[in-house]
Amino acid sequence: ARPNEDAIPAWRKEGQVASWQLSRTWSANRIGAVPYHFGIHLQAALNVPVGIVQAALGGTLTEAWTPRFVFAENKSFARDLAWIEIAEARQSEAEMKSLAAYKDWISDFDGKSNLRSALAQSPPPQWPRNPGSWYNRPSCFYNGMVHGMTPYALAGMAWYQGESNVPQAEEFEARLFAFVASMRKVWRNDSLPFGIVQLAPFDGPDAKKMPLAWEAQAAVARSSNAGLITISDLVPDLGNLHPPDKKSVAERLTRWALHAAYGRADATPTGPIFRKAVVEKGRIRVFFDSAAGLSGRGGSPIGDFEIAGNDQMFFAADARIDADGIILSSSKVKRPVAVRFGWSQIAQPNLVNAAGYPAASFRTDRWPISN
Repeated sequence: ARPNEDAIPAWRKEGQVASWQLSRTWSANRIGAVPYHFGIHLQAALNVPVGIVQAALGGTLTEAWTPRFVFAENKSFARDLAWIEIAEARQSEAEMKSLAAYKDWISDFDGKSNLRSALAQSPPPQWPRNPGSWYNRPSCFYNGMVHGMTPYALAGMAWYQGESNVPQAEEFEARLFAFVASMRKVWRNDSLPFGIVQLAPFDGPDAKKMPLAWEAQAAVARSSNAGLITISDLVPDLGNLHPPDKKSVAERLTRWALHAAYGRADATPTGPIFRKAVVEKGRIRVFFDSAAGLSGRGGSPIGDFEIAGNDQMFFAADARIDADGIILSSSKVKRPVAVRFGWSQIAQPNLVNAAGYPAASFRTDRWPISN
């Protein structure tokens, strides 16, 4: 009889999950929807076997996935290093107490002939279960879920994280830069492709600094061999932090990966990404990368642009497409000097390229942000 390929093997029933698994009914439900569909799309495009390694937990901070050496080498991360050292001290103290307890426990068995009976009456003391750790401690998830995978060769890395960093968005850019650099260092590949999924818009009290988080992600994505995958149009409910359309997120990640990791020139890697702004007489001209076929989604007028003069007062701008750029003007701003686009935690801009991917949020000023 033909074996049932979807039957759960014995080792799986015993709880052994740290191994390579073929995509089957019993294994596919152990991986997130985005990486699952990402692997499916990649394999279809490349026509070769594709392996996906997932390291994921909900509600995590970027620094929890970052190796310890990053915090030790950078004085601006002294607070993180202090937390790590506190955890290490607690762990060491707990281990010393356990060792003393083990010595006392072992000495109780001297001269006893029936060890089985003695063990039943006096079981060994419990070893401390990492008392110096807590959820989101700096480096904790890197230590437990990433470091052991570094011997594997990777074609690239997709990073979909950051909501928990939004309340401290002012620090996010430095932390994300450090994380990306550390991943390239531990994998000994300075050009490891790195795809960053931009966070989805969210109408929540902890998301007021979301535009700053988007700005941080875009800054890191502009670095060598990195990319920004925009998903602002995949959010039917702004009260839901996690967009339900995982398949489309994966499809966009695949487009980026085919371009960045596999050299497919025919794949549009991202939505329009801000390149530069040029101030002209009474208007500002904005240029984008990945801008082929710029339009308003469904032929609608382009929105979400604001311009301001030196008074730092922003007003909605009239936007007109011109080749790979946008010309912005407003009757309320005679001498514009700055542009903001999609600068709201609930912004869902309708500016798209030929692939239908939305443009990423940006600003050209560095004026103080009030929230």
